[in-house]
Amino acid sequence: MTNRDLNHSRLFDVHRWSEHPEVNALVDRLYEVHIRCLEPTDRKRTQDKNPYRKALKTLLIDLYVGWVDDPLLVTAFSRSNRSYEQGRYNELHISAKVKDVVDRLIEAGYLHQKEGFKDRRESGSGRVSRIWPTTRLKDLFREARFGVEDVVASAPDRERVILKKGKDEDPKKGLIDYRDTDQTRAMRDQMVRYQALLDRHHIDICSLEEPVIRQGNGLLRIGREHVFICRIFNDGSFDRGGRYFGGWWQVIPKRLRRDICIDGQFIVEKDFSSLFPRMIYCLEGITPPDDPYAIDLSGLAYADMPPKDGRGLIKKMLNTMFNKRPGQSILRIVGDEHRDAGVPTDDIRAAIHRVEELNAPIRQWFDSGAGTYLMNLESRITEILIDKAIEEDEVILTVHDSYLVRNDKEQWLEQLLRDACQQVLGQEMKLKTENEIGDSLFRHQWRTGLIAGTADTSAISNNRYNLMMGGQRERPIPVRTEGYANRWKLFKEGKTKG
Repeated sequence: MTNRDLNHSRLFDVHRWSEHPEVNALVDRLYEVHIRCLEPTDRKRTQDKNPYRKALKTLLIDLYVGWVDDPLLVTAFSRSNRSYEQGRYNELHISAKVKDVVDRLIEAGYLHQKEGFKDRRESGSGRVSRIWPTTRLKDLFREARFGVEDVVASAPDRERVILKKGKDEDPKKGLIDYRDTDQTRAMRDQMVRYQALLDRHHIDICSLEEPVIRQGNGLLRIGREHVFICRIFNDGSFDRGGRYFGGWWQVIPKRLRRDICIDGQFIVEKDFSSLFPRMIYCLEGITPPDDPYAIDLSGLAYADMPPKDGRGLIKKMLNTMFNKRPGQSILRIVGDEHRDAGVPTDDIRAAIHRVEELNAPIRQWFDSGAGTYLMNLESRITEILIDKAIEEDEVILTVHDSYLVRNDKEQWLEQLLRDACQQVLGQEMKLKTENEIGDSLFRHQWRTGLIAGTADTSAISNNRYNLMMGGQRERPIPVRTEGYANRWKLFKEGKTKG
């Protein structure tokens, strides 16, 4: 067994799936020789209801993707039966039988394993087992006539409406196997239709030659095969949380979000300004300050930071005040991050006091644990926008309280946001624009074809665009790589054939 960094790992993903013929061929090859012996002799030989074959298939696919992304990566594999409990969140019904499959592959020389351990001391911690392919299995992967593009990120019927327990209920924030209602069915149906909308359009990062980003212990793949839209509710209630998750655009570095193209066009991003405190002021019927985060920083270490950094720390401080429970210390929660940024403890205390003074009219919301309630209001705004996007077949990408659309749909998005806020909150919320290309006049001329006689952004070369931008301080146009151009071309050709 070769030495491995056991911390360079990721969890076994039971959701990966593929129906590619070559994937099935590899699974059948190993199943017949090594796994069929685990089956009861009276079981019918049907693939779809065979738990051992299904476990083998999911395991091999996940190991293959991990090996392609990073040959040194190991897979964290739980041997606890609780990890494979049946229910709506285990849609492939991968049972604890997967442990038997792993053991057979280890015996047959296809897997290495480092067993986990449990530290039973009160302050102790444990580690689940680690597995990774041997040379024998890697040779099969090299011979495989399929690729990562033939693997989907989610299995058929994967649950899209996820309900989590609250922290007070369960420190591990487990999942609740709820009973379906008209509300949950409607939410699930909307997400299926939203995912279909995204599949009909080309969404990509034009500055990437290959549609992958190295991130953490693996690769983040850019493409519709790697999108799974779901909503996560919190605190055991469908009135808490409810944000939309599952888009790769939500987890990429912010610097790359500006390089996203939708159907060959650059995007504009609309973001709510100081959303949570402004929501609270709105609910209380009080006019908010111009900026609820803009405390007086004089005499504090925050004043020596770049303005964006200092404001970011104060923003998280105020939002933490809304989210924390009575008895929790705000200094203890945010202190380490602020001290790591060079802020003395006395300055942190002073900032807390000034934040409380600036937002005294909504002091009763401090220590209320209202964060997930505010997220729910935000998610209801997003829900309205997504319904409209589906209706008009126009892409809106959500990053929680931020929304991305094609550059030429900016005014359309602004009106939708105003209308949605009126429906949910009874008034409009302040918006700000990020990731825009050029000023409003230029964008208007670009969209309406007054520049170069065309509204097609691809008709304007990078050099010419930058010359036209001249002394403007907006970001230059992102570079469109050859790889992106080829992906966009293939998508258009496939759409035409379809």
